[in-house]
Amino acid sequence: CFTGMRDIKDGEKQFVVFAEYVEVLCRLSLAIWDDKDVSAKETIRIGLDAVRALSKPAK
Repeated sequence: CFTGMRDIKDGEKQFVVFAEYVEVLCRLSLAIWDDKDVSAKETIRIGLDAVRALSKPAK
């Protein structure tokens, strides 16, 4: 997603691409983690943390 954003010359399109990317992550997090004891905000944070962990290069 971030690599593709560099190739787009129109800044407005970059924002839409990033916003849609974040929306998909949030929706997937909420759909997959169906635990009523965890708030929606915390569920989304866990989902974003998981994506961040996956993007780190292997040592």
